Amino acid sequence: MRFSNTLSVGHPSPVGSFKHGEKGFSVIELLIVFVVIMLIAAFSLFAMTSHKKLYKTDDQALKIIDVLRAASLRAVTQRQTIRVDINLTTSNVQMIDENLPTVSTDDVVVRTLALENVAEVKLSTAPLNVTALPPSPSNYPIAVFATSVHPLNTSNNVCTIRFSRNGSVLNAGTNALGANAAITSSTIYIWPPQDADPTRARTTGSVRAITIFGPTGNIRFWKYNGTSFALE
Repeated sequence: MRFSNTLSVGHPSPVGSFKHGEKGFSVIELLIVFVVIMLIAAFSLFAMTSHKKLYKTDDQALKIIDVLRAASLRAVTQRQTIRVDINLTTSNVQMIDENLPTVSTDDVVVRTLALENVAEVKLSTAPLNVTALPPSPSNYPIAVFATSVHPLNTSNNVCTIRFSRNGSVLNAGTNALGANAAITSSTIYIWPPQDADPTRARTTGSVRAITIFGPTGNIRFWKYNGTSFALE
């Protein structure tokens, strides 16, 4: 039996064959497709931007909690006073080894994390359109943000929280030195302000709170659900 290696004359190849008179897409059809693609891309970008803004408060809260818990662990394991400075002027949170708490010149910055600008995410007091507090007994006073007199951040708007070697939290304020600091519990509120009224939250569902219990250093993360705060 023989096989021919030649193709029969007039038999079209199935690959890449075109019929005479076939046309491609018209300019109008291509323009319509292009416009549809641009609209989809624009809507996707808008959705991604809104999604990112929605979770900025969560990102901010988790950064602060991460530093607070790391400072608490370091203080207990190293038997050393560790300070956390939440600085609204420089928009960062720092973990600082105080070495000798009564001496300000030997402080060592262990860790620094950048925070969102206060125009995007606010800290400290709760927004005016949220009147609820974390439930008892976690409805601690608002953390103190005030002008610092510490050499590391002179005149900055800072909340200072010290973790002692026994796990307790001292001086949730701006005392330059750790001497005679009092054990204190406090609440830090985190929320996105409105553009027209920065004293109110843009969306109350994005309001978060961090509570710190002074005697034990227990740190909790709360989410506002529209009517009350619930543990996350």
